[in-house]
Amino acid sequence: MPHPFASQDEFEDRKFDGLDLRDGVVEGVAFHHCTFTACTFTGTRWLRCRFVDCTFVRCDLSNIKPLGTLLRDTSFTETKLLGVDWTAAAEFGRPVFQTCVLDYGSFAGRDMRRAKLKECVARETDFSDANLTEAVFDGTDLNGARFRHTNLSRADLRKASNYAISPVDNTLKQARFSLPEAIGLLHGLGILLDD
Repeated sequence: MPHPFASQDEFEDRKFDGLDLRDGVVEGVAFHHCTFTACTFTGTRWLRCRFVDCTFVRCDLSNIKPLGTLLRDTSFTETKLLGVDWTAAAEFGRPVFQTCVLDYGSFAGRDMRRAKLKECVARETDFSDANLTEAVFDGTDLNGARFRHTNLSRADLRKASNYAISPVDNTLKQARFSLPEAIGLLHGLGILLDD
């Protein structure tokens, strides 16, 4: 049975509820100001799609493949995004993640200036070579997340937890941290701390 995106290539100001397109393919479709609620896209391939100012609420986007897809000013709330390789996307600008699961994903090399990750878990997620200038990690668990050659200038990590960020391998100009979590900045420097 064809999915609702098979009949046209552009949608604006539409609401999609409860769709199940797991392991499907959505190709060449543009979405502007659309809302997706309780939809399942697990394993779906998004080929050369566009999502501009869209919202995903309580969706499962685990293991999606955003191949050549543009996502701009898109927000995700209470959404699972396990294992997503965002490096395949054409563009990924100013995303907002609220209470999302981003474990095992990769944002390596992405330009994510002013991104917001609020109350998320991003364990074992790769932020290497990403531009996270002015990004906010508010209440986000970064256990095992990788930061290497990452630009965190003016980023706010005061309420982030479990990170290990080397000030030698990353750009941290005017980044904001708080204690005791800021001890994670000593990771990789060979410094031993005693209680």
